[in-house]
Amino acid sequence: MTYEEAKERAWGAMGLLEGGSHHVSIDVLGKVLCHVTLAILKAVEDDRRARRREFMRTKKPPTKRSKPRRSGRVIDKAYLAWVRTQPCVHSGPDCHGRVEASHLGERPFGRKADDDTAVPHCSNHHEQWTGKVNARGFCEGWSRQERRDYAFFQTRFYQQHYQAQGNVLARDAK
Repeated sequence: MTYEEAKERAWGAMGLLEGGSHHVSIDVLGKVLCHVTLAILKAVEDDRRARRREFMRTKKPPTKRSKPRRSGRVIDKAYLAWVRTQPCVHSGPDCHGRVEASHLGERPFGRKADDDTAVPHCSNHHEQWTGKVNARGFCEGWSRQERRDYAFFQTRFYQQHYQAQGNVLARDAK
């Protein structure tokens, strides 16, 4: 049954009610209205599905990028694995937790720095450097320039140490 047919049947059933025909009981009329309502709902759903199928058939396939997106960030998993094997930069009594690769280099807003700028920090010093959990410690009170100088010299030291062992940084391999 199409939507239009179901609508005509519904109006016909309503005409019984309005026309004053008293030979149809209320129970029968209720059943007729129930069946007509269900037929209308089914017709509407079928129409919606047909329109959806038509849309999906005419829809253009998604275009693929010719080249994958490039973040521009240097990724060097071998260097990060090596950094995690080194002791914390600030070896001492306040070191605790596992050693993490702390990215110290310059970074675009909201993104991580290049992997080859990472140095080993224990969990405590990593939190102090990033300022997480209101951690205060070795870098408290430093100016922005002092933090940049620290990052530069620590990064260069570990990069040279890594290269002295015969390894090649990903940035230099290109």
